[in-house]
Amino acid sequence: MTHRYLESIGSGCIVLGHAPVELVELMGFNPVVEVDWSAPADQALEILADSQKWQPHVDRALQRLSEVGDWGVRVGTIRATLEETGLLSSSLR
Repeated sequence: MTHRYLESIGSGCIVLGHAPVELVELMGFNPVVEVDWSAPADQALEILADSQKWQPHVDRALQRLSEVGDWGVRVGTIRATLEETGLLSSSLR
């Protein structure tokens, strides 16, 4: 998973493409509108023509990102992992 997914979701964008497994695991659902490779341009035009239909999906993804993806949460997870593995220096605790 690249950071661009988190940036896009955090910006309130409709993300059209394919979600990496790690993103789905982090979010607990697929926040990406899976692209229809048989007609991607038509799909994009349909989304643009009725973007309000997708607003609940965007809102859900943004809310979930604030729960699992902001830096406060991420630093806590990194710190806990370092402590569990014994890699965090006692001087930093």
